[in-house]
Amino acid sequence: MTTLAGALPVLLLRIFAAQFYFVADVPSYLVFHNVAEFFSVIVSLSIFGIAWNSHELSANRHTLFLGSIFLAIGLLDFMHALGYSGMPAFVTPNSPLKSTQYWIAARLFMALAFLLSAYVYPTGSPRWLAKPVLAVVNLGVPLLAFSAITFFPEYVPATYIEGVGLTPLKTYAEYLIIGLLAWTFVAYWRRLSNDGEQWLVYFLAAFILCIFSEWQFSSYQSVFDTYNVIGHLYKVASFCLIYWGVFLNSIKLPYAGMRQANERLDTELAENRRISEELKQHREHLEGLVAERTAQLEAANKELEAFAYSASHDLRAPLQTIDGFSRALQEDYGDKLDAEARDYLQRIRAATKHMGQLTDALLQFSRLARSDMALENLDLGAMARAVADQLRAQGPAREVVFDIAAGANAYADRRLLGAVLENLLGNAWKFTSRHPRARIEFGFAEREAERVYYVRDDGAGFDMDRAQKLFLPFQRLHTTTDFPGNGVGLALVKRIIQRHGGRIWAEAAPEKGAAFYFTLPGTPAKAPISVRERQHE
Repeated sequence: MTTLAGALPVLLLRIFAAQFYFVADVPSYLVFHNVAEFFSVIVSLSIFGIAWNSHELSANRHTLFLGSIFLAIGLLDFMHALGYSGMPAFVTPNSPLKSTQYWIAARLFMALAFLLSAYVYPTGSPRWLAKPVLAVVNLGVPLLAFSAITFFPEYVPATYIEGVGLTPLKTYAEYLIIGLLAWTFVAYWRRLSNDGEQWLVYFLAAFILCIFSEWQFSSYQSVFDTYNVIGHLYKVASFCLIYWGVFLNSIKLPYAGMRQANERLDTELAENRRISEELKQHREHLEGLVAERTAQLEAANKELEAFAYSASHDLRAPLQTIDGFSRALQEDYGDKLDAEARDYLQRIRAATKHMGQLTDALLQFSRLARSDMALENLDLGAMARAVADQLRAQGPAREVVFDIAAGANAYADRRLLGAVLENLLGNAWKFTSRHPRARIEFGFAEREAERVYYVRDDGAGFDMDRAQKLFLPFQRLHTTTDFPGNGVGLALVKRIIQRHGGRIWAEAAPEKGAAFYFTLPGTPAKAPISVRERQHE
């Protein structure tokens, strides 16, 4: 549509040339010419300013290149307007020849630059298309044209002769400019077809108007006639289209993209706030549920502990009765019973004793859960040596070496940590009983800002595949015929360590001994590690 609208006046002018043709008087034409040219200069410099200063935003090399050439075009058109016949002398006397030379210089540079711009792409273009290079070229070309036309006119080919009109060189130059503009139109059309950059439509329409403009300037007989008027109008219209295309690609589209991005960001932020609020509500709900379930669990644990304590306490009396009467029966009537009855009676007494031991262990376990802790600075090494002395007193004939490290300090409950050491060292004493010589170690090591205590022996050990049962109440990894016990000691140890906020784990191998490691609060918790050396202070 733009092409047809632009072509219509030209076609009408060609058909009705005699009716439309006129030659304006000099003052009237100068007013029109100055308005048209100065407006074109303002538009040219506006195109340059927009493309030059918005490059950091758009980062579009094509727009930068196309916009920068309008600096040279605007300066050349400004010289053309000042050098026009009828204007005051521009350095040297003005003439139609001088103004047409500036015109041809401006239009040739414009056509060549437009053609080159068709092969400059927004990204990936040569690095030499940088601002310093473009500034030098677009200031150098107008300076070169001004110097040649103003100071060395004899070396510049004539383009207009008074009384004759345009020279063949001027006409051929206009045809060359038209050919270059047509080539540019085809190149931009292919680019539009391949890349789909719709804003290129403005440039295509501008190139058509430039072609029609140059067509007029190839035909005029007087610098004040109809062809000049229409040519200037087409030129102004083409520059306005290029201005809009550069403005659209350099400012409007990037800012529209930024606005859309901001709108998307606002939408995402609103959605994030909504999700955050929902998550907060869910978290508060979950925290309430956790608190409620925790309270219920604590209440259930307290009830279970109270029941265990009550049951273990109340079972002691009937067990003592059974044991007392069975002992009296064995002592008073044992000689009157046959061998089988005496065996049955012995089994009753053994089972009662075992059940009593289990009841005592359960009572001890329950008391542990119900007792308060009194934390203080402890010397675990001294406590371990006291336990070792007690163990030696129980088996003075055994050859057992105790290696107890000094400086094993801790902040804990004395009574509860005493139970831990009694159980761990007692187990080490028990499970090394079948070895003629044994070694039991107690020490500590610093690992990753955490102090790890350990009790290690070289006794019977156990299979690590069964280690998951190690700290469960009444679970044993050895039979009572091999090693006596009720299976509560390690469960008791774990409970004490956990009440202190620590961890406990073990490493062992059959007949290669066992090592029990535990931590106490005061340093950040870490994953279980294997400690193979002892640190002395």
